[in-house]
Amino acid sequence: SLDARRTGRMGDIVATIQSEQDRIIRRPLDRLVVVQGGPGTGKTAVALHRAAYLLYQHRERIAKSGVLLIGPSPVFLKYIEQVLPSLGETGAVLLTPGQLMPEVNATAHDTVQTAAVKGDLRMVDVIKRAVRAYQRVPDEPQQLKTISHTITMTPAMVKEAQDRARRSGKPHNGARLTFVKHLLSLLAGALAAAKHYEPTPEVLAELTDELRRARDVRVAINLCWLPLSPRGVLDALLSKPHRLVPAADGILSIEEMALIRRARGGKITVEDVPLLDEIAELIGPSSEVLEAQEQAGTPNAELEYAQAVLEMTGTGDMVSAETISQRYQQDTDERTLAERAAQDREWTYGHLVVDEAQELSPMQWRVLFRRVPSKSATVVGDLAQASTMDATRTWSSVLAPHVGDRFEMEELTVSYRTPGRIMTVANELLQEYFPQLSVPSPVREGTYDPLAEGFADIESLCRQLPEIVRSERAELGGGQLAVIAMPEHVDRVVAALASDPDVDFAAGPAGIDHAVAVVDPSEVRGLEFDSVIIVDPASIAPAGSAAGVGQLYVSLTRSTARLRILSIGDSVLAPFIAAADRT
Repeated sequence: SLDARRTGRMGDIVATIQSEQDRIIRRPLDRLVVVQGGPGTGKTAVALHRAAYLLYQHRERIAKSGVLLIGPSPVFLKYIEQVLPSLGETGAVLLTPGQLMPEVNATAHDTVQTAAVKGDLRMVDVIKRAVRAYQRVPDEPQQLKTISHTITMTPAMVKEAQDRARRSGKPHNGARLTFVKHLLSLLAGALAAAKHYEPTPEVLAELTDELRRARDVRVAINLCWLPLSPRGVLDALLSKPHRLVPAADGILSIEEMALIRRARGGKITVEDVPLLDEIAELIGPSSEVLEAQEQAGTPNAELEYAQAVLEMTGTGDMVSAETISQRYQQDTDERTLAERAAQDREWTYGHLVVDEAQELSPMQWRVLFRRVPSKSATVVGDLAQASTMDATRTWSSVLAPHVGDRFEMEELTVSYRTPGRIMTVANELLQEYFPQLSVPSPVREGTYDPLAEGFADIESLCRQLPEIVRSERAELGGGQLAVIAMPEHVDRVVAALASDPDVDFAAGPAGIDHAVAVVDPSEVRGLEFDSVIIVDPASIAPAGSAAGVGQLYVSLTRSTARLRILSIGDSVLAPFIAAADRT
């Protein structure tokens, strides 16, 4: 299995499970297990096998709610998507962090600095203030024109209605219905007085209808308590200083506010998704959804039908109408569990699996534990492979804000994927900049030494790239090759390979189904290839700087056999790998 050629999909993980991994897999359902392990130590195999084991062992408890599996990228999810079905389990929902909100599929990322601010838990308080700012009390009484009269809406009326709405304990949009009803009842009383009508229930109901049709009244009510949507709140917060500054004052610095500012209507990024989720939690469903639910009323048709069935069969003492109704609704919903769960933000899962967990921000963890309130989880990752390295970061510091010390730590120390000749280069690079981090020991030395070549510029590199790819393919005699390049180089790399009709390649997620995959470092996490070519490592990790070292370490450790470094100018790898003269 270690020497088998890669196919672009994760293979038979049962055959590769080791005893240290099996012990982790069989941990009880109620545990949060953290698995720290370097490249190729089998973290993903452990995570997937544990998910399958729990789905099998606790089918009644978690099969209907499912397992939420979070992977770092669409490429990674495509790579592993057939593993659980091959083990007989279909109860897992596979998502990236950019897909955790229904109807959102974010793939773009913010800069490292902006992402750090958006991912900070201080954003919870910023968002609370931002939402609360849409609940206003006017400074002075306002004159409102109705169809027949002009009435006065006082600040006291608004405050009374708002206080009642807040006491309901409902989210913003749900509480708004209470606010509107109570304020309209107060305004209806004022309109009855203006018309000299007796304020009977019938009269007040008629006057309330008149108020609802009055434009002044609708505008005034909205200004005091506006119905909100997550995207609308976020867009206003990030694009309008008069929204951002009061919300973030005393929480974020001026520099941090500037980092998260953007133009109105900006593209939703992966780092925006937790902010959208936080807003959605505070505001609840839209007013239209709430009003439709209210008009539908209860009991619903299914519940009434179930009650009738019980009365006819005389089985009311054996099963409840609610149980029958729920089963009926499940039977008539033809969507898969994955489809139902992905479309329901309030869906709660029975277990959480997170791969490449070192990449998640505190705000992203907050979303995940909202989806899995039991905190039953399998968390796998490697702090040494974090895209933004922090010498003080530990799994305790990552998880403590969300679960305290209620987690168990395991470590995998043997690398089954990457040969020792390649791991030596990768480990020396890592420990040069982060000596406190542990590195795995390779189980085999390998056959090929890493190769390094230098080029004057990206143009000359790309001119020779098709020949280099053909050479690597010939050395491999089959299998799969990855060309890893930063986004700014990808277009040139693709154009160079497209010039050779004999190279079977594709970029992005589609690449894993081809002989040659063109991927950027953010897409390559969790994947493995028979051979890896790294284009311009200095663009991933500039020489003399720790920035990007984690990303480069990930790129170096994707290979199961061969590694080739194509450098432009000085490379951070220069001290660790001997250059090979090209002839």
